[in-house]
Amino acid sequence: MCGAKVVICGFEADEVEQVAQQIKGITGEMPFTLTGNLTENGFAEKLVKNTVEHYGRIDVLVNNAGRACTGDSFLDKELMNQYSTLMDLNLKTVIKMIHLCVPHLEATKGNIVNVVWLFVCGKIKLKL
Repeated sequence: MCGAKVVICGFEADEVEQVAQQIKGITGEMPFTLTGNLTENGFAEKLVKNTVEHYGRIDVLVNNAGRACTGDSFLDKELMNQYSTLMDLNLKTVIKMIHLCVPHLEATKGNIVNVVWLFVCGKIKLKL
């Protein structure tokens, strides 16, 4: 058994529940869960607030949100929308979560773990 108190957050409710059940199977304790989108206004704040209310502290922040590009060409009409979505999730949410958690992590002398998503956006077709 481990002594960690875990929070699981994700976009898909069934995936969050599945991971929570796996953790419960290992630790014997059901983690606190919250389903939502970190790129939506107010959700990151809600996650941090509810975590502190539930456990009373934050010792470790693991930033593991991310996704890969779905386009395969610089000519793709949706390229800039996809890029914006990627930056919102893969970069802005990381910075926002660190910003929100630092006061709690300083109080507990906690740590931050950032999982980086590196993925090539498929074949890039350049026509010169």
